[in-house]
Amino acid sequence: MKRTLMVLALMAIMFGMAAATETRVATFGPASMFINDYTDIYFLPANAVFYPRLIAAEMGNSFPVASDTGWSYGSAAMLFSNAEQTFGVVGFDINHDVDGSAFLTNAAGSLGIQGPDNKFHIFYAKKLNNLTAGLHIGWAGVSTTSKATDTLDAFSSETEGGSNLWLFNGEVMMEVNENTSAELGVGLKMGSFNDKYSENSRTGGSYETNLESDGGMGFDLELRAEYGMSDNLKLIPIIGFGTNSIGYEGSSSDTTYHPRGGKISEMNFGGAFGGNYKPAENVTIVGGLFLGSDNETIEDTTGAFGTANMKTEETSTFIFPGFCAGLEVDLLKWLTLRAGAAKSLEKTTVKFEELHGVSLNTGESTITAAPYYYAFGLGFKFGKLAIDAKLNNNTPYSLGYFISGIDYPTGMMVGIGTEPITSIGMTYTF
Repeated sequence: MKRTLMVLALMAIMFGMAAATETRVATFGPASMFINDYTDIYFLPANAVFYPRLIAAEMGNSFPVASDTGWSYGSAAMLFSNAEQTFGVVGFDINHDVDGSAFLTNAAGSLGIQGPDNKFHIFYAKKLNNLTAGLHIGWAGVSTTSKATDTLDAFSSETEGGSNLWLFNGEVMMEVNENTSAELGVGLKMGSFNDKYSENSRTGGSYETNLESDGGMGFDLELRAEYGMSDNLKLIPIIGFGTNSIGYEGSSSDTTYHPRGGKISEMNFGGAFGGNYKPAENVTIVGGLFLGSDNETIEDTTGAFGTANMKTEETSTFIFPGFCAGLEVDLLKWLTLRAGAAKSLEKTTVKFEELHGVSLNTGESTITAAPYYYAFGLGFKFGKLAIDAKLNNNTPYSLGYFISGIDYPTGMMVGIGTEPITSIGMTYTF
């Protein structure tokens, strides 16, 4: 959540004609902002007109490794239209992450409430002369219920809870001329959660507590343009802005209960300028500069959103400069090699107010880091079927345990591991 570099890389990917996968995007890393991929439709749905008949499947990651920009459990999507796109392009997806679900899951999980895990999407796009419009609706949710009874003590209890997220996302794309185009994408997010506990007993009477979300809104905006300097060189500027906020309120039938509540909000901004260059028909080079900022503010009476005794906490991360590059080479008609790398300078500042009895303590800390990202992968083409694989960064050295016998344990599910492939995605056009 504190890595705007990664948020920007996933949110701001240039549109185009080539169908690929999330696996391909993860291989390029932040440089994926300047490549073409069908996954643009999850924030810029007008791009569905470029993939009128497509089936896509993501198998997810074998385990969450530090080299991956995100971890997915896998998803499946389908886009469809007639040959002339008379009525536009329609589509659906199951299980792809809904923008904002990570924020909601973090907030709900801090209160012991399960985050949304059922995820669905629908898409529609229609081309109108030099304008193209697109609509995307995403939903994620979960509902839980548990009951317990004890006939001996005449005791019963019931817990009901859940979380829900709605995403409404639209885009307008305009082709100014043959070499210039511009896109505007906006998104509105509405999240909520709740938890209700009630009990009845022969000796203790009845008791009830309620925990409900307060607010739960988010907004995203993205502007991008593409200018063709020549047939093989495109310049690509991108600007993105986003907000999220949600709070909670607690109540109880117990008159001695003290109401509790809190709020967590974040705002991020990112920009990038780069290019997409094809020095040869089988070679694509992308790269550019980027910057970003992310601010998170927590206000809480109990420390549920923060740490114990924490009253307020503000965390700010600023990224500048950031450099990224990516390479894609068609080695053979059926085999493609990909690589991506990025380097950035990050400064994170944390300010807090902490209660200790009647004393209010304040503090501030600053951390500066310069993370480096790199990854590589392979693509395979068999007619209309394309399969992308992101390789483990350790693969060139160990060739996997099966071949070399070298074992690098993942350790707490995060590490290098010995799996030669960490992510697989597929697309089929028909």
